[in-house]
Amino acid sequence: MNAEDKLKMRRRILVIDDNPRIPEDIRKIIIPAAGSADLAEDASFLFGEQPIQNTGLDLNVEIDSAPQGQEGLAMVQQAKAEGQPYMMAFVDMRMPPGWDGVETIQHIWKSCPDLQIVICTAFSDRPWHDINSRLGRSSNLLILKKPFDNMEVLQLVQTLTEKWIVTKIAERRMGQMETIVEERTFEMVKTHEKLEVEAEHAYELETALRESEERFHKAFDSTVTCLAILEGNNLAHADANANYLELVGLARNVVIGRTPQQLKLTEDLSGLDAALVELRAGRPVQNLDIHVRRNTTKNSHLQVTIVPMTISGKPFFLFAAQDITQQRQLEGELRQVQKLDSIGQFAGGLAHDLNNILAAMTLQLAFLHECPGLGQEGGEAINDVETEVQRAANLTRQLLIFSRRSTMQPQIVNLKTVVENLLKMLGRLLGAKVKIQFVSQAGQPVVKADAAMLEQVLMNLALNARDAMTGNGNLGIEISEVELDEEDALRHPESRSGKFVRLSVSDTGSGMNADTLNHIFEPFFTTKPAGQGTGLGLPTVYGIVKQHQGWIQVASQPGHGSTFQVFLPAQLAEPAGSEIKPSPKSLLRGQGTVLLVEDEPSVRRGVGSCLRRLGYHVLEAVNGEDAMACWSSHRDQIGLLYTDMVIPGKYSGLDLAQKLKSEKSSLGIIISSGYSIDITTNNYPLGASFTYLPKPTTSELIATTVSGCFSRS
Repeated sequence: MNAEDKLKMRRRILVIDDNPRIPEDIRKIIIPAAGSADLAEDASFLFGEQPIQNTGLDLNVEIDSAPQGQEGLAMVQQAKAEGQPYMMAFVDMRMPPGWDGVETIQHIWKSCPDLQIVICTAFSDRPWHDINSRLGRSSNLLILKKPFDNMEVLQLVQTLTEKWIVTKIAERRMGQMETIVEERTFEMVKTHEKLEVEAEHAYELETALRESEERFHKAFDSTVTCLAILEGNNLAHADANANYLELVGLARNVVIGRTPQQLKLTEDLSGLDAALVELRAGRPVQNLDIHVRRNTTKNSHLQVTIVPMTISGKPFFLFAAQDITQQRQLEGELRQVQKLDSIGQFAGGLAHDLNNILAAMTLQLAFLHECPGLGQEGGEAINDVETEVQRAANLTRQLLIFSRRSTMQPQIVNLKTVVENLLKMLGRLLGAKVKIQFVSQAGQPVVKADAAMLEQVLMNLALNARDAMTGNGNLGIEISEVELDEEDALRHPESRSGKFVRLSVSDTGSGMNADTLNHIFEPFFTTKPAGQGTGLGLPTVYGIVKQHQGWIQVASQPGHGSTFQVFLPAQLAEPAGSEIKPSPKSLLRGQGTVLLVEDEPSVRRGVGSCLRRLGYHVLEAVNGEDAMACWSSHRDQIGLLYTDMVIPGKYSGLDLAQKLKSEKSSLGIIISSGYSIDITTNNYPLGASFTYLPKPTTSELIATTVSGCFSRS
C-alpha cells in the first residue's frame, strides 16, 4: 500500500467545543446511523458518487473531541507526533474559562499550520477584521454559523479533508519531482563532462540520457498534479502533462511553444509579473492565485507553486497548479451570506426604532380624535396623518421581512389593492425606461395573506424583470381569477384543483433557456455578473408563495421574455363595512391596575394615557429594576404586566414576565415589541399565558387586548 492510499484510508477530524452535544451532533451528521438512505442519496447528489448504504459518506472518518482549546492543542500535537495528524478541526468561538476560538487557532497553527479549521459560532465577540489581524488571511480558515445545516457540514468535511489530502500529495509529488529534476540535471551534467573527456563513449552516454528522459516523463505524466514546464526567457510552454492539458482544455500541439498570454489563458497577468521577479532571482513562488480561462468559456481558480530550475544550462520554471474553484465559490457564498446578515441586522434595528416612533404617533393621534371641538377639517387632517403613519408602518414591516425578523401575519386582503398601492414605488424603482401596464380581470381578487410579503414578491419579480431588459422595456402585471379542475392540476407538479387568484408578471427581456429555468429558484444561483446579484431574490419569492399555500409557474424562451404566474388560494371577500373603525365610545373599558414597563418616554406616555382613559390604574416603570421596585410595593393590586420586550438594565421584558409570573400565576402579561418575531422561540416557559402586541398598535387593539387579559385572570 503506497502513501497516497494510506492518506485516503483515514480522515481524522477534531471538534473543540465546550458544549458536549456539538461533537455528537457533528458526528451524527458525518457518520449517521445504519439505514440513513436519504442522507446517503444527498451525499451522492452533492459529490457525484454512487449512493452508499449504512453511512453518510464513503469516507473512513474518525472524529475526536476536546472541551477546551488547551486540550485540543495537546491532541493535535500528539496526533502529529504519532504520524496520524488531524486533517481538519471544528473550533467553537467561545469556550470559557480557557482560550477562545482565535487563541486556540493561533496555538494550533504554530504546531500544525496546514490544519484546515472551521470556526463554529452562533455569534462572534470579535469582528471579522480583528480575526484576520490576529490569524492573518488564510485559505485554511472558514466560518460556519450555528445552527448547522447537515449538507453544509458534509460538504465542508468532504471538501476540506480532500483539500488536505491533495495538498499533502502535491507536496510529496513536488518533492519527488524536484528530486527527479535534480537527478536528471546531474546526469545531464555528467553526460556533458563525459562527452568532452571521453568522445569514444558517445553511444553509452546517449543511451543514459535517453533513459533519464524516459524516467522524468513517466513521473511527470503520471502525477495527479497539473504540471507544466515554462521556458525561463519568454514563458513559452516547453512541456505539459495530461492533467494540465485537461485543465486548460487544449491539445498538446496547441500548447507547446506558446505562452499563457498567447493562449489567452488569463487576462490578469499582474500576479504572474510580480512572481517573475522572485523566480528570476532564483526563489520559488508558492500559493499564487491565478484565474485560468478554459476553451469551454468556464474559469478555474488555481493555487499555483512555481519553482525555478536549470536544464542544460537554460532557465526553466516548473509550474504546479491545484484547482480550488469550488473552494473559492464556497468562500464567496459565505461572504455574501455574512454581508446580507449584517444588512439584515441593521434593517431590523432600524425597523424597531421606527416602530417605537410610530407607536407613539398612533396613540397620540387616537387621543386627538377624542378631543372636543376638533371639527370636520381637523378630523380629516388627523385621518390623513394616520394614513401616512400606517404607510410608514408597512414600510417597517418590509424591513423586518428583509431582515428575516418577521413572522407571517395573514389577513383577508384584496390583491388588486396591494398592487395598486405599490405601483408608484415600482415606478421609481424600475426607472423611466420601463413602462408598467397593470390589468385586473378579477372582480374581488381576495386572498388570505400577509400584505407586506405579497409586496415583497411583486417587488422581487419586478426588479428581476428590469434586470433582464436592456434599454426600453414593458412590464406587465395582471390579476385574474381562475378555477382549475383535476386535468388542469396535472399540468404542473405543484398545482391542485380549486379556485385561485393568479398574479402574472411578464417582461420583454432576454428570456431564459431550459437549463437556467431548472435552477432559478435555487439559493445563490444567478445569471448576473459577479457582484451584481445575490441569487436570493427568486428563492425568497418561492418561499413566500409556498408559505401562502400557493405555487409558481414560469414560462420563458431566449429572446422572448419571461412570465411568472403566482397562484394563491382564493378567499371570500370581507363583509361590507368590516374596515370601519369603531368610534371612541365603543372602546372596551375596564378596571384594574396595570404595571406599564417602557423605556421610550413618548410610547410610555401614549400607552399610559390610553389605559387611563379606558379606566385602568397605571403604574409606570422605565426598566426592569424600576418595575421590580414597583412590584414589591403594589404586588397585590397589579393584575396585568404590560412590558416592552427590549428594556434597559438587568432584565429583559421576557425575563421580567417570567419572574413575575412565577410569583403570581394569575398575573396577565402583554409583551410589546417593534420586532415582529416569534418570541416563543426564546425557550421561555410562559406557554400561552401571555399576549404579544406588535408596535405600532392602536387604542382599539390595546382596549380589546387589555380587557381580554383581565377577563382571563
